[in-house]
Amino acid sequence: MITDWLPEQKQLYDDMLAFAQSELDDDDVIKRDQAGTFMESYWQRCADAGIFGLYMPQDYGGQGYSILSSVKALEAIGYGCRDNGFELAINGQIWTVQEVLLHYASEAQKQQYLPGLIDGTIKGAHAITEAEAGSDAFNLSTVAEKIDGGYRLN
Repeated sequence: MITDWLPEQKQLYDDMLAFAQSELDDDDVIKRDQAGTFMESYWQRCADAGIFGLYMPQDYGGQGYSILSSVKALEAIGYGCRDNGFELAINGQIWTVQEVLLHYASEAQKQQYLPGLIDGTIKGAHAITEAEAGSDAFNLSTVAEKIDGGYRLN
């Protein structure tokens, strides 16, 4: 168990908390939620602040923080931003899109997608569903079979 954070981790946490409180916190969360409004300006503010690049390598435009430092920084954003759905969207892009690309994409795909995901010019999403499983990833039954020229989904 971690009992003490390194000074640079504590500073990152404090910086992200201050950022979220000043740039992402407002009183219109309920109204925006009821209207189904996504705050594009907030998304770009996060990109400009380097949030999408916290854990990503510098080769792709990221900051190269450790996973632990990045999670701590994202925790601070969660405390400073009242819009939990927005915080979930940030984490969704980082951990289910960027992280997957970082570990499983070809180098060409990484070069094509990661810089734009990090700088906010493109958004990523991860979506899974099946009639019998819904979004329960552990109960999906679709399989990908390697065939000449690609894969066949069954």
